[in-house]
Amino acid sequence: MAEKKTFEPSWLRKTAKALALQRPKSDFVKSLLRVAILGVGNELNGDDAAGVLAARRLEERLSGDSNILILEGGAAPENFSGPLRRFSPDWLIFLDIAQMEVEPGYIDWLEMSEIEGVTATTHGLPVSMLANFLIAETKCQVGALLIQPASLIFDGALSTEVHAAVDELVDGLADLLS
Repeated sequence: MAEKKTFEPSWLRKTAKALALQRPKSDFVKSLLRVAILGVGNELNGDDAAGVLAARRLEERLSGDSNILILEGGAAPENFSGPLRRFSPDWLIFLDIAQMEVEPGYIDWLEMSEIEGVTATTHGLPVSMLANFLIAETKCQVGALLIQPASLIFDGALSTEVHAAVDELVDGLADLLS
């Protein structure tokens, strides 16, 4: 019987490749990679809840790993700079939505240089401003997993496409980090 090939989405390949840049060869040292995940978004604005929901679900899946810090930053992620600085991650991964002019539910990985052009829509400060502060404070590397929203209606539910994207993101990232 032929072995079934599994499809690995491009966002997951890009994320794995970026995190591997920090991973030393030794399995022992590899396990010491410290990753902070910050879910960003406003839970009252439909698909904008995706980052927070993904962070919440990742916390359920990865809560026992002391080298992973997962925070629900909500609409004011800058309020979590203290815990992030104390944790001193090697990598900080933002989970958020972004208008990328692609189909709803599309997930992409962006490096810090690409994040610079992303502006905040439903939260106070641009993610790049917080990222630059944390890079200066902790010397961490920064990336973002972003989902294309379908709807940002106040008090609206998560769209079907974004709900499926959150499921995919949580499963893929949890497998990658565990």
